[in-house]
Amino acid sequence: MFLPSFTPSGSKRYTDNGASKNVSVVDLKSRKELRRIKVGDGPWGIAVVNAAK
Repeated sequence: MFLPSFTPSGSKRYTDNGASKNVSVVDLKSRKELRRIKVGDGPWGIAVVNAAK
């Protein structure tokens, strides 16, 4: 079972949609999907890395 991933700020959620071959970006405050990112076959897990230094 995979759980959704969150941005480091906690304002957005990324959810893998394996069968749809995309990832949804959801704004948690408005509870609305902001976009879908096409990623190809089998997005069955997400890792969010904070690259800020």
